[in-house]
Amino acid sequence: MKKGNIVYAPISHSHPIAVQCNLPKTWDYWKDVDEAFIGWCDELWVVMLDGFKESKGVNAEIEIALRLNKKIRFIPKNA
Repeated sequence: MKKGNIVYAPISHSHPIAVQCNLPKTWDYWKDVDEAFIGWCDELWVVMLDGFKESKGVNAEIEIALRLNKKIRFIPKNA
């Protein structure tokens, strides 16, 4: 964001809403929201945090981006 990019990050946007509003925190609940945002985006950036390869949500988001022909960038966690 400091470089002028418009960013939507599911974990930092959706999770606080889920906590505040007592909503489910499962992929099944949030998948439609994530798919809509991926559809609107130009690229999917995956921050390579510990465990990202095992994350159900991250893997599903990558699959959505591939299906929608979005460019995918993998960002090292310390970048």
